[in-house]
Amino acid sequence: MLSDLDAWVKRGLATHSHAAQPLSIRCTFGAASQSAAERLKAWLEEHGGHRVSVESPQEADSDDWELTADSPLRVWSDVTVDEWVGWIRQAPFGGEASFRGCSL
Repeated sequence: MLSDLDAWVKRGLATHSHAAQPLSIRCTFGAASQSAAERLKAWLEEHGGHRVSVESPQEADSDDWELTADSPLRVWSDVTVDEWVGWIRQAPFGGEASFRGCSL
C-alpha cells in the first residue's frame, strides 16, 4: 500500500467532488507496543502536523495499539501530496508498527 500511496491519493483527489476545497487525509496505523505507538504519534505530529489519537489494545478491541492520524485541512496539489506521502513512508515503523490505510 505504501509503494503506491501517492498514486492512490492523487486518483482519489482527481475524482473527489470537493477536491478544490480544503480536505484532510485520515490514515490508520497499528503498533505492537505502547512505545512504538508513542514514537509514531510524535513523528506524525511533528511531520505534517497530524492530529493523532491512540487507542490501547483494550480500547480498540484489538491485538495492537491503534492510531488514527488526520492531516491538517488543505487544498492538495501533486507537490503537497508527494511531500505528505514522503512523511508517511519515512515514519518510524521499525518492525513494530504498520500503515493500515487511508481515506479522503
